[in-house]
Amino acid sequence: MNPRILLFIAILIPVFNVCAADRVVDVEARRGSLTLYPQVSYAQLELTIAGNDIHWQKKYGQGEAAKFSTLDKALTDGQYRFELIASPPYDKEAGEFARNDTELMSDLEAIERAETYRQTGRFEVVQGRIVLITDPDESADVRSNK
Repeated sequence: MNPRILLFIAILIPVFNVCAADRVVDVEARRGSLTLYPQVSYAQLELTIAGNDIHWQKKYGQGEAAKFSTLDKALTDGQYRFELIASPPYDKEAGEFARNDTELMSDLEAIERAETYRQTGRFEVVQGRIVLITDPDESADVRSNK
């Protein structure tokens, strides 16, 4: 393998080193809101809420918790899914270094995909109140290949 690629990978790997078994977020449901507190390092979060009558998405920056409120979008009673994608932080200098080298840029993109975390879950709205649905067979912490 090209020594530049090895150096590039060595710079990036320690930045985002979390076992897939570790939880990605702590989820808190309150009367009319859902808040997801990241438990991994990230540069950006993307929260998606989906159901029969909604597809809502919002991005959050580093240091922010992802939040959804029924004030953002009114929900009818029923079941919904959420997905939170945590994109890893990376060394901007390494990104600039790789920008003009297609092989290095491809490696950077592969590392970012491998180090992206996703957590999914379900909740129910009952008379305007958000209630988490937990399923012991459903894995909450998933490494995404998006």
